[in-house]
Amino acid sequence: MIGERIEIKQEIEIGLAAKKQEQRILSLSSVMMVLFISLMSGEFMEPMFATSSGRIIMTFSLILLGVGIFVSNRIMNIRF
Repeated sequence: MIGERIEIKQEIEIGLAAKKQEQRILSLSSVMMVLFISLMSGEFMEPMFATSSGRIIMTFSLILLGVGIFVSNRIMNIRF
């Protein structure tokens, strides 16, 4: 019975580690996408950084991204 509990705990930890890695990749993907587009086609992203409405949108997006990362980290913080 103890062996089964240890085995189940290890399976849960393995699944959780995979989901944590997936969460990290998804968190970085949006930042990397903006950087990639900015580097490859700067004139496409220029209105987002040069105009006041673009700055407001980017600031709001950054805040939402931060909140999303915070919430996903809280969800993934599971203790046994």
